[in-house]
Amino acid sequence: MNVHLNPHSFRLQTLSSASLVQLCCLAHRLDDEGTYIGSVHLKKRRVGSFKVVVSGHSTADDSQMSIDLAQTALTLGAPTRISATISLGRPAYLLFYVSSGSGGYHVTLEKAEQNERTLVYDSRSLASNDLFTATFLKPGKHSVLTAPGGLTGTIQVVLPKASDEPAVLDEPVTIEVTDTALKPAKVKIKPGETVVFAVSSDRGTGISIDLEATSTAVVQPAPTPRGRTLRPR
Repeated sequence: MNVHLNPHSFRLQTLSSASLVQLCCLAHRLDDEGTYIGSVHLKKRRVGSFKVVVSGHSTADDSQMSIDLAQTALTLGAPTRISATISLGRPAYLLFYVSSGSGGYHVTLEKAEQNERTLVYDSRSLASNDLFTATFLKPGKHSVLTAPGGLTGTIQVVLPKASDEPAVLDEPVTIEVTDTALKPAKVKIKPGETVVFAVSSDRGTGISIDLEATSTAVVQPAPTPRGRTLRPR
């Protein structure tokens, strides 16, 4: 997965699970065997399609695939033509990310059965076992809001104390998104670190993060429980 940050990433004020940009990723698990048709959308326009075939039991070599939405949109040509096929074992894990450009992508997956297609995933509406990750570059207070549900939280990005030692980034912080709360609702991290939102609600959740105020204060973040995996449960 090759990602080259562009200046747009440093100007972002809002991150959203419904509109993927360079600083964000989405992960989704497919438990059932079958053929899935994926559609890549840039804002309101469909810009690419791909196919995922899930069969048999997964091994270390065929359990997951990273899909660059920006590159998919560039290479597939006609947005409705399926010209990329991914074969995975079950359970299959798909990681969606954006390597370049200003972003604004979302993804849908439909399971193809005979002559019918059934929508099984829409990245604008996350369900249990879905993951949304966000990396933070700007120091300051970032507010978190889920919809529906209106759950709120705060991510404080603080500069580390000056040191002659090379900066070391901690492992990602995990926030569980339930029907009733964000757990924990408040975290502190350093610039360049990542927060993983692990969804455990089936109400169809969207997660948005807004920079409320920038900060230049130098504070040592208090320890926050860290997650150790980006794989959906």
